[in-house]
Amino acid sequence: MRTIHACFLLVQLCAPILAVSYYDVLGIRRDSTDQEIRRAFKKLALMLHPDKNKNDPEAQDKFLKMKQAYEVLKDTDLRRKYDLYGEEGLDKRPSNNNYHSWSYYEKSFGLYDDDEEVVVLTSADFFQSVTSSDDYWFVNFYSPGCSHCHTIAPIWREFAVRMDGVIRVGAVNCQEYWDICTNNGIRSYPSLIFYPSGQQYSGDRTVEDLEDFILSALPRLVIQVNSKEQFSEDEDETMYLLFFCQDRDDEDCPSDRTKYKMAILLDGLVRVGLVYCSVSKELCRSIGIESGTAFFPTKIFSAKNVQRISSLNFRDISNEVYDLLPKPRILSSEDLEAEIKLLEEDEEVPSLFLKFVGGNLVTSEDRSFNRLPALLKEMKHVSLNCSHNTDFCKEYGIDKFPSFGVFKTGGIFESIWGEDNLQDVVAFAKAALNSPNLITLTPKLLHEIISGEVPWVIDFFAPWCPPCKRVLPVLREASNLVSDVKFGTLDCVKFSAICSDMGIRSYPSMILFRGSQRYQYAGDHSATRIVEFIEDTLNPAAIQLTLESFDNFISLKPVTDIWIIDFYASWCGPCQHLKPQWGKLAKTLVPLNTFVHVGEVDCVREVHLCSREGINSYPTIRLYPQGYFGKSSFIPYTSYQRDLHSLLNWSVKTIPSLVLNLNEDSFYRSTNSVEPWLIEFYLPWCQPCQVFAPRYEIIAKVFEGVLKAGKINCEYYGHICRQAGVRSYPAVKLYVGSHKRGHFIEEDNHLSIIEEIREYLSSETPYTLHDEL
Repeated sequence: MRTIHACFLLVQLCAPILAVSYYDVLGIRRDSTDQEIRRAFKKLALMLHPDKNKNDPEAQDKFLKMKQAYEVLKDTDLRRKYDLYGEEGLDKRPSNNNYHSWSYYEKSFGLYDDDEEVVVLTSADFFQSVTSSDDYWFVNFYSPGCSHCHTIAPIWREFAVRMDGVIRVGAVNCQEYWDICTNNGIRSYPSLIFYPSGQQYSGDRTVEDLEDFILSALPRLVIQVNSKEQFSEDEDETMYLLFFCQDRDDEDCPSDRTKYKMAILLDGLVRVGLVYCSVSKELCRSIGIESGTAFFPTKIFSAKNVQRISSLNFRDISNEVYDLLPKPRILSSEDLEAEIKLLEEDEEVPSLFLKFVGGNLVTSEDRSFNRLPALLKEMKHVSLNCSHNTDFCKEYGIDKFPSFGVFKTGGIFESIWGEDNLQDVVAFAKAALNSPNLITLTPKLLHEIISGEVPWVIDFFAPWCPPCKRVLPVLREASNLVSDVKFGTLDCVKFSAICSDMGIRSYPSMILFRGSQRYQYAGDHSATRIVEFIEDTLNPAAIQLTLESFDNFISLKPVTDIWIIDFYASWCGPCQHLKPQWGKLAKTLVPLNTFVHVGEVDCVREVHLCSREGINSYPTIRLYPQGYFGKSSFIPYTSYQRDLHSLLNWSVKTIPSLVLNLNEDSFYRSTNSVEPWLIEFYLPWCQPCQVFAPRYEIIAKVFEGVLKAGKINCEYYGHICRQAGVRSYPAVKLYVGSHKRGHFIEEDNHLSIIEEIREYLSSETPYTLHDEL
């Protein structure tokens, strides 16, 4: 029997742990970020490249092995499969035969990896961070082989430093991530595009010109202030940053660029205005300022209510303003518990945004987060000093500062992770509010969940892991679609011992817990697939067989019945890949459940049963067919393909077909018959027709004795199909009694088609079979 892609009984763990791992090849940790992976590969490429080791006959093999490791680990989906199942779990492997010259890796590879202000965007985060956010982005799409891309690189770095905090500056390597560039219509390099508008920059490539382009694309938020009365209707808590200048040419006044950038930076938090003292003499005289920058905590414009800022530099001004902004109220753990209790008891209480700080530590990076109250106005902002409340912070795994979290309605806590800049923290917090059923777990909560009976889906993640970030919004969506299941996340960096004890080997790992039972999710990362997995697991269409039920159902199987059984092991990677497809197979065959049954046997639990039945590899799929009593005969599934279409085709072919192939004569006899006929119009090369074919066989079997089923090849009988009004394939028409023109079945899946046929035949038509149905 062919057993490729199966995990054998003789090897209880997947083999890659016995070999040198890809992480070891690159000399990195398993929790390395994408940027760390690129840096490690570049360092090794410069040392091990065949161009630099011409006297080593194994140099090329060593380099190609290292390149193979890099190609897998840089791809988020391949990395996840590799972490779970090792090399055997990789369905496809990147091409490993070609590589660049040594000079390429020295000068072109990882062009912006060492620049903190430039965000290196990948396929894992571009959509979420750029095109689906409201942030302003200026993105450089480049190719490492492009000389102009290298010329602009130092300019782009300087531009990113100047615009830090105003907009987000990114870079995409189109050679590495061609899918992003193709989807964004990139045809030349470098292409500089401003988002969210998608406007392409075509001007001169100097730092000043790039700044002017961006500032012209952003809203102009600087207002001209002429008198104190101008803001009489503003709320009392409004704060102001005013630039006092004698006139437009005042050298003691910040530049226009600085003014505009400050207005964007402080939008929604501080009103930024410009005062020309040559025009508004009375205002300047009353405050005692003729030239310079001043911060007013309220709208009271007086010499007593002003904080002078001496610098003309944008970064210095912004840092001073950050320091002058009001700070969140610092709570004790007792005060915080009281706030949480209010959230548990009253749904109208606003959610709590919590900033965790350590001691008196204040860094320049902290300052920008003082804008949070303005950007998250719907939340109440407080702070907790973990130096004085160590037990509370330890319970929630807070070990770096500042850290942020949200207490939602009901007292549910969600920690903000993997985000080191203000914009991402704001986006995370807003997303958290929109997923009230998702909670950040602590060890104490995890223990209660595992020992309880309420179903939980838990995402075991690492904050550094790009796929984890990509999965989180999908998990949020799924949590809003299922009401009777709870959702949680557990940080395996903070609680590494717990994850290790639970056998978590890769991130993200999603597991459904129901009491003492656990079910690993191995499907696509989409909300629909996750919800299907939950429903299939909690209400499985496939019957879970034990030794006793196997003997009752299969060993004593009537000759009229069919059983299709998957023998699997819960630790086996290919078995986990098969599981969602197996659930779909069982659901698809539900209309035939009077004689077709889909089952599964967990050979970890039913060791004796599997040993007795000669199961020596996983997964093993067997079909016990009609015409044979009990388990006296079975048909093994030997195909490499374990998708729903392949499994369904194989299963249905063991059932005698009731679908007749029609020609021109038989078609007209059928449509003129007094008996009802169901006819499929198809093309043999049409893929949807091929997918529909086994489902049509199921439909025909459901209505055996009620109507007859046929199909006609529209490649040979095109004129008949045109006369029937067929415009797409496959098409299904029901011909009943005197209705010679037939009735198109509009539903697009076999379960819905069955229901529509039943309704149509049981309705008040010239030919009714209501009693028979």
